[in-house]
Amino acid sequence: MNRPVPFTTPAAVRSDRGRLAVATWLGVYPVLTAVAWLLDPVLADLPLALRTLAMSALMVPIMVYVVMPWIQRHLPTAAAQPSAQTSDC
Repeated sequence: MNRPVPFTTPAAVRSDRGRLAVATWLGVYPVLTAVAWLLDPVLADLPLALRTLAMSALMVPIMVYVVMPWIQRHLPTAAAQPSAQTSDC
């Protein structure tokens, strides 16, 4: 007998996006604060556009290769698949 295919509702998608937004913010805020604090003495005299360029050049690899993988491993997600149950039908 065929099993019904799980259906993702729009509410579940919104919940996933909300969790992703919060998880991303939880990673971005401390990294941004640390990078700004560390680089402020070096970049203080540069124009704003160059400061943000330098900070983003350092921050994006940290987020992509360190922080977001850690967040994905350690925070529960709404997209977790329920355990598969077999039926004898």
